[in-house]
Amino acid sequence: MQADPDSAFAILELVSSFTPGGFFLGARSINFGIPYYSMTIGLNVIVTTLIWYRLMSMSKLVQRILGEHDARLYTGAAAILIESAAPFSLTGIVFLIPYARGSSVAVALGQVWAKCTVSSYSFHN
Repeated sequence: MQADPDSAFAILELVSSFTPGGFFLGARSINFGIPYYSMTIGLNVIVTTLIWYRLMSMSKLVQRILGEHDARLYTGAAAILIESAAPFSLTGIVFLIPYARGSSVAVALGQVWAKCTVSSYSFHN
């Protein structure tokens, strides 16, 4: 079994944050956390973009076959936000900026991001 770099950075960030004398916003922790969160958020942005593109292409197909009214199912703002997990990606970007600067605001934004993780998961199940 091979570990991916994202998992390795996550483990290193957790260990450096929660060992004696460690701190979530400490320099050692942030050095591992920034690549981890950047890769996670970057992957989510890519997947969100791909899902959005798929929704738009399906909308055009449905519009051609069934008409404009039925295509709204695929192009409505709610459908795009829920299916693409855009709030999760945007909240992650908003979290990363104060985290990289070592600001304690990142702790509060991390909590909001965690709630978006749960809500994105619950929308899809």
